[in-house]
Amino acid sequence: MWEDLAAEAPAAFRAMRRLLTAPPAETVRLLQDRLRAGRAEARIAGLLADLDADDFATREKATAELAKLGKVAEPQLREVPPGRPSPEVRRRAERLLEDLEGAKGPALSAQQLAALRALEVLEQVGTPEARQVLEKLARGAAGERLTQEAKGAVKRLGGVAGAE
Repeated sequence: MWEDLAAEAPAAFRAMRRLLTAPPAETVRLLQDRLRAGRAEARIAGLLADLDADDFATREKATAELAKLGKVAEPQLREVPPGRPSPEVRRRAERLLEDLEGAKGPALSAQQLAALRALEVLEQVGTPEARQVLEKLARGAAGERLTQEAKGAVKRLGGVAGAE
């Protein structure tokens, strides 16, 4: 079902409809297992460290992964201190930021799209368990789109302290 959420709109909306007609507890459990808040931040930190690896292939792979993450990685790329990291890290971070600034819009990966659609389903389910998952996601990494969207869902469901 997760793959269908990442698919083109007709398949994704059929998957969303199936999730919304399934028992709410099953839907929440399935989506909770797939959604994890704050994981990107730790992954990005590791990729930034790999930009300074001795192995060229590792540096290239890290650069490609950061490029795929796009706007999600932007806050941490901007925090790379200008004087401290090696010239290699600085150059790669600057190039990634330039590419982000030149991008027409924040393109979403299939996984990001699936996650956003999953948030929509959780919001529509609206059970206390679904709300708990949304509240947990709303406490994720500040720069992540998933965190921001979860905060919006929580607010639309009546808001909670700390999620705004």
